[in-house]
Amino acid sequence: RDASLEPARGGAAPEAADASGSGLQYSMLRAPAAAYYPEALFERFCGELSAFGFEVLGCDAFTPPWLACYVDGHEMGWHSDASHGPFAFVLSLTPDGCHARAEAATPGHFEGGETLLLNTKILDYWRRFDGSRGVEAPSIVDRVDPAPFGRLLCFDGRVP
Repeated sequence: RDASLEPARGGAAPEAADASGSGLQYSMLRAPAAAYYPEALFERFCGELSAFGFEVLGCDAFTPPWLACYVDGHEMGWHSDASHGPFAFVLSLTPDGCHARAEAATPGHFEGGETLLLNTKILDYWRRFDGSRGVEAPSIVDRVDPAPFGRLLCFDGRVP
């Protein structure tokens, strides 16, 4: 068995778990991308990502990319990637046509897997607070589907 492909687990201590959830911040299969892809392909990807970061975002470095695979029962809890720098990214490896949201008219091979980001209105909640209106998920969370294949989603790493 390759330990780099073992399920990663982190977050809350076991005593913080309850019967309704895993009690973990995340559970997934993950591996360093450099260990998975052929060296030439990985170096090309890193070169293109570095050029994009420098030319578009003004960044000249990034932390080594990891691959994450989520299967039934895996999860990623709310978190911030601020400790890794000002930007975070997700590169979709989901094949086109495989994903569909639960409310979609046509089912996909799976649902879930969206990147969820708190809406900027929530990050400044009290300044714009309106007690006369209710607040529900569609108005406070931006959902980005995990497809199409090859989409690079770049966002402010401080946003949970």
